[in-house]
Amino acid sequence: MKQLLSLLLCLSTFAIDVTRTEVERFHILNDRKHVEKNLLQDNDYYFWTDFEVSSRLFKLIGEIQDTESSSTEVAQTVEIGKLLSQNANTEKYVNLGFDLLIPTIPFAYSKYLFYPMLFYRMQIGTSFSINNVEDALDPSAQVYLMQRTNIGVRIDLRNKNSNSHFYTLELYSDSIKDFFESKTSSGIAAEDDIVNLDELELAEKSIKTNIAYKKKKSSYQYIIEIRDLKIKSSGSSEKESVFGSTPLIHFSYTKILDWSDKYNFKWTFGSHYRSSKYSIAKTFYTHFHMDFKDINPLILQTKIDNQFLGLWMGTRFKKFTLNYGLKMAYRNPQGNIWTPTMHKITFGIPF
Repeated sequence: MKQLLSLLLCLSTFAIDVTRTEVERFHILNDRKHVEKNLLQDNDYYFWTDFEVSSRLFKLIGEIQDTESSSTEVAQTVEIGKLLSQNANTEKYVNLGFDLLIPTIPFAYSKYLFYPMLFYRMQIGTSFSINNVEDALDPSAQVYLMQRTNIGVRIDLRNKNSNSHFYTLELYSDSIKDFFESKTSSGIAAEDDIVNLDELELAEKSIKTNIAYKKKKSSYQYIIEIRDLKIKSSGSSEKESVFGSTPLIHFSYTKILDWSDKYNFKWTFGSHYRSSKYSIAKTFYTHFHMDFKDINPLILQTKIDNQFLGLWMGTRFKKFTLNYGLKMAYRNPQGNIWTPTMHKITFGIPF
């Protein structure tokens, strides 16, 4: 474990943020969320929801909203300035996602089996940081907000003669509503909020595809996937998103160990990359998974990347799974920005 932490810290020395934008920060946090979704799922799910939120985020938003009771806009600006100063050089983040997967009738052609499904995905999230670098007396909040909807079809494919090779193709419409801006305390006072959902009006609409290959054996498995491959823009597209259209590339290798009839242990190593959005040095991770098979439904998991140590405790039943965990930053600050602990909750209904 010490050697692993040393490796991640070594890699991170090449990945310290010299300049920071919330768009890039949201990208890497959001991509880590996708990776963790793959790690926490042990099957396909009819329904899956996951929620991540920084500690004290809602408390800060509530305190800012409470300043609306100030007698004048000047007094409100002063109160908001105090709140931002108390949270100066910190980041806040929240990300909520829903997945709905509907299997249809499978069919065979030649030596291949096809499993078509329909899916719907919705996501809304924001990343913002508060800093007083430009003006110590009037701190500013840099805000990125994104709402995304995917509707499409997924096809799982495998050879009749092989139970170890799996292919997945997804074709879907992608609608992204987002915006990025920097607000001072006076600007927040004028709008009565850090994040204004009314800004999410126009959408970039496009057709995209995801491609994945998995090889699974009794003692190991690995996954290679490419996501967000843009095929074309939709004629009804209203703007270009700040999020962009750079595809995500993800690879992971898992070693499966059966210690006994009572325990199952998995060790995973992987990385992901989105060109021009963040350095690949930031993305290496390792994950440990232990469950107690049929003894009880308890599942223990941990994940380490170049910034966070994640700890999850979950339960797995026939009709649902539930996980709760913490993602604690063991490197702070980064680029003069302090990262708080995140809470993570997932709930799924498996096939």
